Amino acid sequence: MEEPTNRVFHSRGEPSREDNRGGIKYEIDYRSQIHSTRQNPHERSGRDRSGSRPWFELPPLDMPSDEFLNDYIPRNLDTNVTWRNVLACGMIQEQRSNKHIRDDIQYDNIQIQYPEAPSPEPEPEPSLIVEAHEIKAISCTKENDSIEIVYIDEEKYIKKISKNDELWKNEYSRFFQNDFNKFYNILDKCFLDKNFYIKWNIKDKTNNNVILQIYCEDDLFGFKVDISIEREENRIDILEKEVKELEEKENKHYDTIMDLQNKVNSLCEIINMMGPSFMRNICGDGKKHSTYYADQMGKTITVKGTGDVPLDPTDYIDRLAREKTTPTGGVWISKNGLMEITSPYGHDPKPEGLSWSQAAWNVVKSQKKFNL
Repeated sequence: MEEPTNRVFHSRGEPSREDNRGGIKYEIDYRSQIHSTRQNPHERSGRDRSGSRPWFELPPLDMPSDEFLNDYIPRNLDTNVTWRNVLACGMIQEQRSNKHIRDDIQYDNIQIQYPEAPSPEPEPEPSLIVEAHEIKAISCTKENDSIEIVYIDEEKYIKKISKNDELWKNEYSRFFQNDFNKFYNILDKCFLDKNFYIKWNIKDKTNNNVILQIYCEDDLFGFKVDISIEREENRIDILEKEVKELEEKENKHYDTIMDLQNKVNSLCEIINMMGPSFMRNICGDGKKHSTYYADQMGKTITVKGTGDVPLDPTDYIDRLAREKTTPTGGVWISKNGLMEITSPYGHDPKPEGLSWSQAAWNVVKSQKKFNL
């Protein structure tokens, strides 16, 4: 049971109180019961009506407070009452003070399981019922000398017809007295007015276009005009098209790269094939084309069939590129596609072979526009 409280509770609208006149005294436990000692109004001699016990030994009067009744009794009075409710409220007299029944159903051991107050249900929002139906619409607009026809049937189809189009001149104009404005007015009236004498329908439809037929069923002046209207590309179509174009460009670039790679591989094979011959041929070039002092081109060793060869071939090549690369007192130039040597000092220059080789190669690169 819950502990007593100093709060004021009510029984049938009356607050708990102690009567100064020595009448009834209430000691109210929170949400439980009202314990009271009561005087039997029929006995003033200290005995009850039967004479079996004094008035002050009468059992307490259980009177649930108004707060208890209001809070615990559910709003929905059709809710099933459980045995716990029956026992907790002391509805069975033999259970109230009986210490001989099992513990879990003794009156003092029963705890009321107060239900949580249900949250107020939100008021239902007014529902808007929209019936599904097929949407079809057709319209046309005119701007300057161009008419745009728009047809919507799940997807959007658009057709633009210009006054300068061959299609207008060769196909449509003869049905409308070659008057482009009349063509537009008839289309607009035809699409808006169901009772107009000129009608329209969709003759055929595919994923990419629809065939719009404009017709008049007059016996004398009847005609039929078919207009093909293309489906508007949606965002997905545009992205798919862009991806496809990028893939095609990538494939072309890949082919170009592979072609260049094949050429590079071929050049590497040629260089690897010609490299040994080149290295052998330059051996002794310093002695062939100029006079150098001992070891000026690096240390050498004599091998059979070739003669003196450098011990450090890389250093040897670097020295050939540095030493005697220009003729003494002269400069090699290209004139009318031929090489000649000039001297800024007025005397006859005496070129050396290595200087010509370097100058000649520079001329070839310049004329061929080799970016090396």
